[in-house]
Amino acid sequence: MGTVKLAAALPKEPDRNGLMAHAGALMRRPGDQRIMIVVVDVRTIEDRKWEGIRVPILGIHAAELLDDENASDQARRLMENARDRRQGGRQLPFDDDDA
Repeated sequence: MGTVKLAAALPKEPDRNGLMAHAGALMRRPGDQRIMIVVVDVRTIEDRKWEGIRVPILGIHAAELLDDENASDQARRLMENARDRRQGGRQLPFDDDDA
């Protein structure tokens, strides 16, 4: 299994960083989990010659927070389906509350 890293920076442009509009809500309820749609690209590839591996460093190209419950539910189902396909079958429930 390979390693993948995510660069810490979010886009500075408000049209590509939908999180800026939700900063207040994020701070009011910091413990809540949220669903985001994120577009990433490979910004660079880290060459770890001493380990004999190459690690892609992903950068966030665009991010949007889904604040609509219906859209969040649809995105959660898409995520579960993608995870099931990757892992080869249906897995345990996504939420800890469902377990």
